[in-house]
Amino acid sequence: MQVQTLGLHGLQCPTPASAHYLVKVLCSMPNLTDLTLAREAYTGEVFNEEFYSALKAKASSIQGCFPQIRKGNFRLNGDAQDDLNSFLDTLTCLQRSVQYM
Repeated sequence: MQVQTLGLHGLQCPTPASAHYLVKVLCSMPNLTDLTLAREAYTGEVFNEEFYSALKAKASSIQGCFPQIRKGNFRLNGDAQDDLNSFLDTLTCLQRSVQYM
């Protein structure tokens, strides 16, 4: 896939399986350089904890996920990610914000 920029706003994953399917799709986009995971402006809905947990697990276990991070050319929610660790830290922060809502 040639997708470089992707914005997902208030997307819900009502089951653990749907969260895992979305993660699988995201991790299969080798040209993705700019990912925005945002809350829905009108409803305030955010991705659930299962989604963030699955994304962290997949990204940390498969070296092929998000290859642009390793090239220093990846933005998550507008913030540059220097390496995989900064990406995983950002996901952890996003996951915590969901837990406290």
